Amino acid sequence: MKLLILTTMAAIAFAAQGTANESEAPKVRAVRTAIVNTFIPNSMLPMGVVRVGEKELIAAFIDGVDIKPGSAGYLVRSTDLGKTWSKPFHTMKSDLPNVGTAIAIASLPNGDLLLTKMVETYLSDDPTWDAVFKGHTTQFKLERSTDGGKTFVDDGVLPLPKKCSAGIMGTVVVLANGDLIMPGFQYPGVSPREEGFQYGSGFFRSRDGGKTWGRMEVAFKDPVEGRENPLGFNEAAYFLNKNGTVIAYARIDSERKDTALDVGNQKAVWPVDGNNLWVVESTDHGATWSEPKETNIGGLFPAIVRLADDRYLMVCGNRHSKPSRTTYYYTSRDGYDFKFGGTAPYTRTNGVPDGNNGGSHSLVVIDENHAYLTYYGADAKLGTANNTYIEGVLLKVD
Repeated sequence: MKLLILTTMAAIAFAAQGTANESEAPKVRAVRTAIVNTFIPNSMLPMGVVRVGEKELIAAFIDGVDIKPGSAGYLVRSTDLGKTWSKPFHTMKSDLPNVGTAIAIASLPNGDLLLTKMVETYLSDDPTWDAVFKGHTTQFKLERSTDGGKTFVDDGVLPLPKKCSAGIMGTVVVLANGDLIMPGFQYPGVSPREEGFQYGSGFFRSRDGGKTWGRMEVAFKDPVEGRENPLGFNEAAYFLNKNGTVIAYARIDSERKDTALDVGNQKAVWPVDGNNLWVVESTDHGATWSEPKETNIGGLFPAIVRLADDRYLMVCGNRHSKPSRTTYYYTSRDGYDFKFGGTAPYTRTNGVPDGNNGGSHSLVVIDENHAYLTYYGADAKLGTANNTYIEGVLLKVD
């Protein structure tokens, strides 16, 4: 999720694994766009968009880079399926200067809304974004709404080690056996490992419709076969293939190369290629997973949904694009062979992202041909620290 400006190659398509479907990949196009938020300065990291009834959508986002100290989480509502959006109606923020807060929102099968409050407590006295790299510990607190997001009540926690660095994607996926999984990752960070917990990229599982959640299960084996060092899998997207197989794609950031780029007032060394998404699958409801395989798309914070049985949509920030991290669409007929389908509109900057963008994405299925996407872009005309804002687009896939 780092706001780094990279440059590299143009759009690519990829075949992740399995036998490619010979039929043409689905087409994807923007039906209409809307600005979801500019009321809150530096809004970014949309982590969840859900549908409530026939016409309402609720979207989540935050106002701080990588949940830095002092950041807050917000919810906004649309009553016309994303044509227009309200000002924030729900805010979560800590009074402590060394705490950052973010929120994710997801729908449960019974229609309830599950809100995950991510609390990052930073261990240094640094109140700036640099604190993110100096050690912190994470908590995931749950809240539930039974009235379409009008009110939320405490609903427990996701079980984490007492001290760790963790992340959540804000989605809930229903498996073929009825289990629910919520993608996430956790690492020791600056703290010792705690016995009884797995570390890496995986998911939390509920076997009772979201009433209770178990400890995180790792899906991405690390190190992978043929690699000596761990890749550090983190952000991931999971979806249920029409044949009942669970497929997941995860991000890595461990491949560094000697390419120096100016990033604001910093000097950073990041690759112009590599750091691709990796893919795994499970045929037993997530009990066991295949060996991770590398794709050739350098993705950030992927989001994936299945619409009709032969329409799959992936969205991610492409670190191989120019400008880097541009939000790209990919589509597939079979859930394996994804092909490039276009880029996000970025209506404030005439289709070309202006710097900081592409760090997170949220999708919700509207019907078998449509999905709604929230993402963030940047526009220097905003005149804020990061110039970021949230945009939404109704996509048609056919």
